[in-house]
Amino acid sequence: MKPHRLICIGKITSAHGVRGEMKLLPYLEDTSYLSLKQTFFDKSGQQLTLKSLRSGPKKFFLITLEGVHSPEDADSWKEKEVFMKRSCLPNDLEDEMYYSDDLVGLKVSGHQKNKLMHVVAVHNFGAGDILEIEEQETRKTYFVPFRKEAVPLVCPKEGLLEVTDSFLLEDEKNQEDKNQC
Repeated sequence: MKPHRLICIGKITSAHGVRGEMKLLPYLEDTSYLSLKQTFFDKSGQQLTLKSLRSGPKKFFLITLEGVHSPEDADSWKEKEVFMKRSCLPNDLEDEMYYSDDLVGLKVSGHQKNKLMHVVAVHNFGAGDILEIEEQETRKTYFVPFRKEAVPLVCPKEGLLEVTDSFLLEDEKNQEDKNQC
């Protein structure tokens, strides 16, 4: 665990109403950690001062930040992510649940033992999490779906995860196209 790191806990999706409220889409399964007592940050690490936080429509929360007084002010926050300190989030997650941030930096093992690889990022484009894995020597990047058949073993405490080799095969057609450029 990296206690001083910031974890993205949601994204502001739009303005709501005429008083500067904004819709926050939380990424947390357990949203009980979202309260006015919590300290929130923007991507740069700048502390955000929450004036209000309440349940909104569907799975959204409605928030107001200090200095945001109008829909135009709120619109400037659209698509911006909101963060919390990792140490403020629970450590007792259910089995096979992880914070994306805890996966970044893990060494990757598999049957291709001669290659040193590690996780450089975790992405989610809407269809599930994808691990971005990089070979250390060649800097070649692989994108692997974070599913049991692709990643059968995850051990953050040991700094390791295992990836099924078939998910690390390079797309030959894609490589031919790259070579022609």
